[in-house]
Amino acid sequence: MKFHIMYFKKLTIAFLAIMFHSFVFAQGKYFQVISLQMENNFSFPVFSSKKDSVSCKKINHFLQLSELELLHGYEKKNPFERVAIDPVNPIPGKEMINYKVQRNDSNLLSISFAQSYCGAGCTYWCSYYNFNPATGEVIYLKDLFTEKGYATFTQMVFEKRMASFSNEKKKLDSNQKADFDAVPACYKTDPLRDYYISNDTLFLDRSLCFARSLSTSEINPLTAIACKELKEFLNEYGLKVMLNRKGFMKIYQSNQLPQLFEGTIGSHQIVFILNFLGKENISGIYFNLATGRNFQLRGKFIDNKLQFTEYNNINQEQGFIVGQFSGADIVGYHFNKEKKEPLGFQIRH
Repeated sequence: MKFHIMYFKKLTIAFLAIMFHSFVFAQGKYFQVISLQMENNFSFPVFSSKKDSVSCKKINHFLQLSELELLHGYEKKNPFERVAIDPVNPIPGKEMINYKVQRNDSNLLSISFAQSYCGAGCTYWCSYYNFNPATGEVIYLKDLFTEKGYATFTQMVFEKRMASFSNEKKKLDSNQKADFDAVPACYKTDPLRDYYISNDTLFLDRSLCFARSLSTSEINPLTAIACKELKEFLNEYGLKVMLNRKGFMKIYQSNQLPQLFEGTIGSHQIVFILNFLGKENISGIYFNLATGRNFQLRGKFIDNKLQFTEYNNINQEQGFIVGQFSGADIVGYHFNKEKKEPLGFQIRH
């Protein structure tokens, strides 16, 4: 869900000392929002609702684990301590993260994050998350269309992007044009997961296909489509999300990943995000609620069997997980780095 918008040469970065982080209450609509803040560069939402605390917790856990690698309440100094660049002894990390709630009603929670990461140079991107408020599940565009409708929709997006790109490319100088030669092929394979919905309009971010070239151009990375134009291609779920039709949202589920899973390793409660990276490659991250530690996972998925290698925050192997994936849950074992001391492992979506 992270796609690059601009890349720059190394920037000189000055930080004030981190004195404190504050909690600023913001009025929401369906969900109430509390903003976690640090200086002017960092803000992050925490959602709450008297109507459904379970879905709220799932949404918060997914966002925090994805972007902060830490669950709120487990921080030692501030919520951004795992990912923010060190202001005293700079090491690579996030220099900025700020959010905007694009839509907040009973059918959709849509959020965008503007971020930057600095090391030898700085990278700028936007991340987008869309949730079913009734279940806490992430919503992907493919969930919202009929099978035939989605095929028509993707072709519509491609043609709309190409028409816009052809006009925009004419304005570039000869040196810039060469940088965009690969854009049409990228449009064809874009999974269309970088989107938000606001004011009855679907916005698709195409900056994945621009990479470094966007920093030297004035091309708008967003493609806008009025939701009413998509009506004939949508399924019932899509009609509720896109056109805000009334209905019972709990009946709808996504079969797309990444999604949040919850479960145990031994006697410890964990929250876990699973993602497929291709035909066999998989990745994940989990947070141990008993120890307050998070681990990155990389592995393989073959014949419904998963095998992960577990890494700590400095990329050292810490253990292994093997299990059977049924689509709704994973059951197996966790081993230490010597492949000993097996503990039962079970997570459920």
